[in-house]
Amino acid sequence: MQQATNRARNLRGYLSSSVERLSTLARETGNYRIEIYRKYTQSAAVLIMFLIGAPLGAIIKKGGLGVPVLISILFFIIYYVASIMGEKYGREGVLPVGLGMWIADALLLPVGLFFLYQARRDSGVLEVDFWRRLPAKIRWPFRGYRRAS
Repeated sequence: MQQATNRARNLRGYLSSSVERLSTLARETGNYRIEIYRKYTQSAAVLIMFLIGAPLGAIIKKGGLGVPVLISILFFIIYYVASIMGEKYGREGVLPVGLGMWIADALLLPVGLFFLYQARRDSGVLEVDFWRRLPAKIRWPFRGYRRAS
């Protein structure tokens, strides 16, 4: 009986140390994968920030540093928060590491492409007149339709 109890204790100790070792190995593997993805996502972030910044320079007609710097800081903060959240979710296992690391880039890429499209059309997205005319443009397709009473 004493020998069986000792074997059970030894087995329990071996299993708990194995579980601890495997969890440490999984955590370290996740950290290495995060660092590998970080190199690629930061490189892509440079291009995405260029896709946002260059068209903003063309869209914002006014000179100076006021509005362009504020908008740039806003997009940087959005990128930073999204990348930190994605990294945290990847580290904790809530999301796959690759998805967590690329989520910030995937969030801002459509914004950059939208600004690029608007700059190509020489649109005034950031001008006050654009926002004043927008409701009329939205209502235009629905003018011929009436609600059924």
